[in-house]
Amino acid sequence: VTLPTAAFNPSSLNPYMRLEAPNYDSANKIWRDSSGNSRNVTRVIGTPAITTTTIGNGSSKSFQTISGGTADKFYFDNDPISTDWTVLALSRYSGASNRARILTGNYSASAYQDSSGNWLMGHWNGGAAIAHHNGWIANVYTTPAGYTVSDWIMSTSFPYNYRANGISRGTSGGTAELPPIGINTHTGEQSDYQVAEVIIF
Repeated sequence: VTLPTAAFNPSSLNPYMRLEAPNYDSANKIWRDSSGNSRNVTRVIGTPAITTTTIGNGSSKSFQTISGGTADKFYFDNDPISTDWTVLALSRYSGASNRARILTGNYSASAYQDSSGNWLMGHWNGGAAIAHHNGWIANVYTTPAGYTVSDWIMSTSFPYNYRANGISRGTSGGTAELPPIGINTHTGEQSDYQVAEVIIF
C-alpha cells in the first residue's frame, strides 16, 4: 500500500494504552496493556471472561471478546488527559436486559468504589451509538436510525466529538477532559456486555 504524501502511517502511532481481549489473564485478573507502556489493568471486580463470538450482531467474523455481567468491572486507572486524547472501543450489549453503560468515566480511580462521574461513550439507557462527555455530544441521547442496540459499535471519542462506526454523531457539547475510565464502573448503571478492544491515544 502506498500512502498519499500528506498521509501518515497509522502503525507509527503509539497508544497511551491498548487493551485487547486475548490479552486478559482471567486467572490473575490482569488485562495486559499491549501498547508497550505497561499500563496493565489490575483492578478487576467480579469474574469477566474471554469468550469467542459467533458471526452476527453486525459482524461478519468471529473473534475473542471479554464478556461480563453487571458485577464485572474494570478500572483502567488512566491519567486524566486535559485536551489531546482519543478513545476507541469495540463493544456491545450482550443481553436483552441490563442495558445501561459499558465504557464510562471513573472519577474515583484511587479507590474501589463506583464512580458518580458522568462520562460515557457507546451505550446508555438501552441505547447505542451515543456519548456524554459530562454533557451530551450534539445533544443526542437516543439510538440513531440505522443502528441496532445489540450490534457491535465501533466508538471513537475525542474532545467535543463522537463517532459510531466511523460516522460522526456530533461535534459539540460536553467538556474537553478525558477522566479515568473503565467498564461498568458507574453506580447503578451497569450492563451485560462484550468488549473486544479499547485503545487510548
